[in-house]
Amino acid sequence: MGSAGCLPRRPVCGQQAGDRRSWPLDAGGTERGRAPGAHLYADRRAFHRHRAERARSLSRLPCALHADRRHHWRPGRGDRFAVALLAERPGPRGGAGMTSLLFLLLLGLLMHGARSYTTAEMAASPGGTVLGAGFLLLAAYLCGVLFKQWNLPKLTGYLVCGMLAGPEALGFINERMLADLKIFNGLATALIALSAGTELEIHALKPLFRTIRKITVVGILGTIVILSAAVFLLRGLLPFTQGFEGLQMALIAAVLGVVLAAQSPAVVVALRKEMEAEGPLTRTVLGLVVVAEMVIVLLYTVLSAVAKSVLGGGGSWTQSLLHMAIEIPGSVVVGALIGWIIAFFMKRIRNEGALFVVTLGFLIAEVGSRLGFDILLVALAAGVIVQNRTEMGHRLHADVEAG
Repeated sequence: MGSAGCLPRRPVCGQQAGDRRSWPLDAGGTERGRAPGAHLYADRRAFHRHRAERARSLSRLPCALHADRRHHWRPGRGDRFAVALLAERPGPRGGAGMTSLLFLLLLGLLMHGARSYTTAEMAASPGGTVLGAGFLLLAAYLCGVLFKQWNLPKLTGYLVCGMLAGPEALGFINERMLADLKIFNGLATALIALSAGTELEIHALKPLFRTIRKITVVGILGTIVILSAAVFLLRGLLPFTQGFEGLQMALIAAVLGVVLAAQSPAVVVALRKEMEAEGPLTRTVLGLVVVAEMVIVLLYTVLSAVAKSVLGGGGSWTQSLLHMAIEIPGSVVVGALIGWIIAFFMKRIRNEGALFVVTLGFLIAEVGSRLGFDILLVALAAGVIVQNRTEMGHRLHADVEAG
């Protein structure tokens, strides 16, 4: 029934928190000889306290015992809410996971049969490449669904699918198909870098610059030093380091340390999108991997150039450093120009924004790589310019996600 301090014989179900009919007499009632208007001078704290108590005491069960029909529970009043709750309730994980696994096995059997009846010339033709691309798309989707049922990221399923379907495992994708499908690597890198650039808002990252700098120095550079020292100390256990001593071995260890400490903005962006993560930690991690990528590109270019010069791999280290001085700033400048071009065209394109972004990704991947620019830096700089210097940042991000 009613809570303490409420009027007796008042129905509980159907009343709202703070309903005037359920106020306590000392908080505004006019019974027991109170003068009209005396409730206007009652203690407001009692009113607010009573509202909180009524909100906690309201029952959600059906009530058919009250004489006032207005407060009766009627079947169907909360049906839509109940249906929404049932729709949001996840289904049985085992059934969906088993279905995905069965479809994946069936798809693998079909691909095995198709490869068994195709000749080497047919597998090396464009038709074989299309067959491999279709198989990878379907298999990766099913693996992503399966790993999602196991509470693992879909990206893990994509990686496992690629490793199993490759030429070193089941062999569904041969070397020729793999070479032809590399065009999608540049497209994926360009689109993911564009998406990462649109999420780097400078005014939101300014308070995090000091944290990012400290993590870069301690986490990235410290990791490179530790990995390089580990490779140098374990050189006796590594077959490819036999015959190198002193400075040569130190340079090889440094290059391997830089490579092993490489970060992946693509993975971070993909996981952030899947997990729908937001907040200072997400922005810090995203800014950190971008800065770490640039630092590692610089260190790898310098160390590999010096190592080639010392080991006699051809070319002088001065030429390599000159190439680095042109490639990295040139990639940033070209990316900034592309960002302004994107904003210019997106103001005039009302529809088909996803098609425009995909076409742009192909152009960045193919033209940028042939001109010697870094695809990741070009697309990242373009996304940063669009997000921070124009008004098209959110639209570009939505078009990239749709593409």
